[in-house]
Order: sequence, then structure tokens, then C-alpha cells
Amino acid sequence: MPPVFLDKETFALNDVSMSFFRSKPFVAVIMTLFVIGVPFFLISTNLRTVINSGWLYSIGASNFDTLERTGMTRDEYLRVTKEIKRYFKSDEEPLQVKAVVFGSEEEIFTTREVRHMSDVKLMVRGLAKVQWCSLFFMLGVLVIGRFLWGTKALWPRIAKGLLWGAVLTIALLVVIGLASVIGFDAAFTWFHEVAFENNRWLLNTNDYLLLMFPENFFLTATLIAAGMTVAQAVVTGAVARVYLRRTRTRSTGDGPNPSRSDPTSK
Repeated sequence: MPPVFLDKETFALNDVSMSFFRSKPFVAVIMTLFVIGVPFFLISTNLRTVINSGWLYSIGASNFDTLERTGMTRDEYLRVTKEIKRYFKSDEEPLQVKAVVFGSEEEIFTTREVRHMSDVKLMVRGLAKVQWCSLFFMLGVLVIGRFLWGTKALWPRIAKGLLWGAVLTIALLVVIGLASVIGFDAAFTWFHEVAFENNRWLLNTNDYLLLMFPENFFLTATLIAAGMTVAQAVVTGAVARVYLRRTRTRSTGDGPNPSRSDPTSK
């Protein structure tokens, strides 16, 4: 293989490219996206955790008069919720669930409910895409940023990104929490209008999806997911803040002077 020679123009082009990737505008754009990625990752992760949990549905079985209204035993209710979770993770269509209600076995979901659950499956899978895309982007900033900016410049930027991402997360959840507590009905309706392109989510009051999962069930799930996200954001922000303070102390030399505090140094 003949040797490859790089001329001065090639080196100059590479220098221009690297200077662009290290420029303040480019770094600002990337780190702004990093900040936005933090709430996207935390919220989508915790929503998926709650949706796929077992304890949320145990709460649903023990509260909101669910068993009395559905005519199911506790074990039957939990079995049906496991079938629904399995449906979300599978490629099976349509959702087909039989349950023993008021002593007799029957198909419990109407055609409209089944079609709505297909829409819900798409939304749940969309959450997974948001979770993984935001995670991979932030990891990509870590990997590529180390090459472009160097370790010394990278970690303070990552810490600031996590700190502001945590602040943004808490601010968003404060707004969502206030909307949920003050006017959950309106917020619930708005969410469905935004999340779904059709009105199949408008169900009859005696449909089993509403009997099994009333609004108070979704309010509880929302508050649990929000609480988990806030706790994680607070920890993330606190760790990032401590790191930035220590980094600033070391760089400015404002730390304790051993010659003053240690008598043996004289």
C-alpha cells in the first residue's frame, strides 16, 4: 500500500473543523441539549418504571373500590394487569383478556377499549425511545466531549449540565404537580388530547378500563413517578453542585492553607 501524505491544506482544514467543535456557540448548543436531555431521561425512565411495576397495581387493587366495581378478586385483578403489561412488551395484537367477573368468565374489554390499548402500547414504546435516545445522547456527549474538549474542560461542563438539568426537571414537575393537584381532570384530558391522535380514549363509565384504572389511579401513579423524579433530580443536582464547588475551590486556591492550620509546618 503506497504511503499517504497529508499536505498543509488538509491540516488546516482539520484545524478549522476542530476549532468549530470547540467554539463557544457549538459547545453551548450541545450542552443546552444535554440539559434538556436530563428531564427527558429521568421522567421517561420513572414513568416506565411505574407502568411496569407490580406495586402500583397492588395499590390499585387495594384502593379506589376497584374490586367492588369490577367484580374481580384481588388475584384476578393482578392477573389481568400482568396480562396487560405482557401485552405492552409483546408484538401481539389485539389485546385479548378474559377474566372472572362476578363469578363468570368473559371477555372484559370492548372493541373500542382494545383499540385504545393499541394506542397506549405505541405511547409506552415511545417512552422507551425517549429514554434510550436521551441516555445515548448524554453518553455520546461524555465520550465525544472527552476527545474534543479534553477531560479537564469536560467534567465541569457535564456537572453544570446535570445541575441545570436537575433544576429544569424540578421546575417542570412543579408545574405538572400543581396542574395535577389543582385541576387533574383538565390536565388528564389535555394529556390524552396531546398523546393520542384519535378520541378512542373517550370511554363509557362502565367500561372495564375505567373500572380498573379510574382517574385516582392515574393521579397516584403520576404523583409517585413525580416524587421519584424529584428525588433523583435533587440528588443529581446536589452531587453536581458539590463537584463544581470543589473544582472552583481548587482552581482559585481558596482552600485551607496547611502552613496556617498545621503547627508542625513551621
